[in-house]
Amino acid sequence: MHLARSLLIAALAATSLAAVGTAQAQSPSSNASNHIGGARVDVHADLGGYGSFGAGFRVDVPLLREGFIQNTDDELALSVGLDGYFVNFYRDYYDGGPYLIPSIVAQWNFYIGDEWSVFPEAGLSLWVGDSKYLRRGTGFYAAPNIGIGARYHFSQRNALLARISSPTGFQLGLTF
Repeated sequence: MHLARSLLIAALAATSLAAVGTAQAQSPSSNASNHIGGARVDVHADLGGYGSFGAGFRVDVPLLREGFIQNTDDELALSVGLDGYFVNFYRDYYDGGPYLIPSIVAQWNFYIGDEWSVFPEAGLSLWVGDSKYLRRGTGFYAAPNIGIGARYHFSQRNALLARISSPTGFQLGLTF
């Protein structure tokens, strides 16, 4: 448990430092000022299944800046991240311990003006940690990751983020 917390704190600190560096080196895309200009980092709080609470981060890297649809302000990105869950509010339903969920998804961003973007995403996640509710004990397993989200861009680089996905649950955070 202490090792998992230490790893999450170290990952969040490293991501924050990387975000500062990439934010200074980025220039806006030709389509809109809020497109990904190199890498976009988000940090977020998690409310997962079975009453679990945690925190995580993602790094989004553009794959197709112009997207798939002509005359539409869209882009395709690869989003890689890690979520750690440490608090469990419903011990009667799920009595497992802390766990981590690393994820990799394809994220299709649609920009609506300069203030909003929405996205579906799909990919793969791993559950790493205590999985007593599956009667498998401690270990890991893979699961599909499917979700939707929205960002409110309050500056060129920063936005409020809300995402709901399976298996990571509801996420609320900031992008840098």
